Amino acid sequence: MKLNFSNFAAAAALLLMPGLARADDRAGAAIAGAVIGAIVASSMPVEQREPAREYIYRDRERPRSYEYYGDLSPGQRFGYGPHGSRELPRQYGVEGYHYDVVNRRAVVFQPHTRRIIHVYDVNDED
Repeated sequence: MKLNFSNFAAAAALLLMPGLARADDRAGAAIAGAVIGAIVASSMPVEQREPAREYIYRDRERPRSYEYYGDLSPGQRFGYGPHGSRELPRQYGVEGYHYDVVNRRAVVFQPHTRRIIHVYDVNDED
């Protein structure tokens, strides 16, 4: 079985989390959250982030932007919107992931777990 860095980092984070994230240790919880956020965010290849952004904002059938009041950061669960999301083509290195446009920002997430993997800045071209 081939084990890549993301899998190794995720396993290490899971082993370290119980010791780091005690209820009385806020610094440990923050570290654990940062580690998990970094692992989730690293799911989208860096070299594909800008091409994927261009695709999303160019897509004529992309979902219209809507207001969302939850946390939009990598690693957080993304709530359902008033319309469906669209699948991001596999050429952008995130096969099976979806995107939606919320608060004028493109959000890439895993559709089954609703975990956000990347959030783009506000699109000024709308």
